[in-house]
Amino acid sequence: MQHTHLQEIINAELAEAAAICRAVLSEPEMAGLASRLPEAPADAWGWFRLLSNYPGANEIIAIQRVKDVVNPDGAAGFPSVERYAVLQALTVALPRVKDLALAVPVKRKFAKLAVQAARPNGQWRQNFEAGRVPFIQQMAELATLRQFPAGELIFNFNKRISYVWLLRFPPRAVPGFLLEIPFGLKGAGPMVCPHVNLWRPNPLFVRKVEVERSWWRIAKTLEHRPDVKFLLGDSWLYSADLSQFAPHLAWWRANYEDAGAYIVSMEPAQENAGFKEASQTRAQLYQAGAFNPRRTLVFWPRADMLAWAARRMDLADEGEWAPSLPAARSRGFRISSPQPARAAKHNSPLHLWNGLGLLSRRPRVYALSVLILPALVIAAAASALAWWAPMPGFAAAFIAAWLFQYYAFQ
Repeated sequence: MQHTHLQEIINAELAEAAAICRAVLSEPEMAGLASRLPEAPADAWGWFRLLSNYPGANEIIAIQRVKDVVNPDGAAGFPSVERYAVLQALTVALPRVKDLALAVPVKRKFAKLAVQAARPNGQWRQNFEAGRVPFIQQMAELATLRQFPAGELIFNFNKRISYVWLLRFPPRAVPGFLLEIPFGLKGAGPMVCPHVNLWRPNPLFVRKVEVERSWWRIAKTLEHRPDVKFLLGDSWLYSADLSQFAPHLAWWRANYEDAGAYIVSMEPAQENAGFKEASQTRAQLYQAGAFNPRRTLVFWPRADMLAWAARRMDLADEGEWAPSLPAARSRGFRISSPQPARAAKHNSPLHLWNGLGLLSRRPRVYALSVLILPALVIAAAASALAWWAPMPGFAAAFIAAWLFQYYAFQ
């Protein structure tokens, strides 16, 4: 009975949020905008489909084409096409949220976020009107049910670990991680991935207790997603040297370590990763070569995450109960996280080329050109020596190319 009553409350909140979005779209400013968009999608579903691929290049071009028709001079004071698109998509998304496999607090956060998008404060309105792609991207992903709000964090689901990450790991970390996948994580996916919510109430701060509440809501969502095997976090915020240069942020990594997560370093964080923007001191230290954070992955096994949430009922939303714990432990034995990689701008003094751009944009092309083709050439050459030589030659060349690309291209 209590569950039925709660579901009715959630349904009412989602319906009210959808009604507010539709009401804003019918206001003179927005209704007038619609009449000036002959090439725009004809209905809410059209906007939903368009934003479902945003920020793809074609979608950004399509949005810009619509903006050029409405406001060719880019003058201030015109209604935001991005906000109009988001509200249209939300009218499609909101009725579907009630049936999604999400925790109750996440559904309620979704309704609240939709209302804030419909009636934004000054900061939010500025993000819409300026067309800031990171902010619009995140809101577009929320409005098309690719991400979900948990408070200070948002999250999405991914199918599996990317194989190209292994190319970014310190070579000594690879064997342990290959053991961690079957014994600790219980598989390569699916996984839940949290991110900092750009649309949080106070964009200047990320509050520890609110992040912990977000983790708790994500853990509660795992009850509805028994297929999800672990949480994956990916950020420079988990870099080991933050405790020295940004001690007020060290709790990110420390909390994960205390809760049983497996943590592994990847390549040096790129300048546009965000660690310089919020701190002039960090930017100066980076330019001086003293501060070099690493992009770092955190793997938090499902059972360890649920056990943590059961211990932290102080973080639960009102009316929530502890998550159900799995019958089996998360792992038969615990594999220790590898030692953090050396903090430096590059993996070694032998830096011949920055291959991270290609590795990020076109990982298959990177793997083919840097690993597979050289190994095939060596295997072909080895075939002239003996009938049995191609396979050992391929394996040796593949490993050598793996090591070379890590130390010379990252």
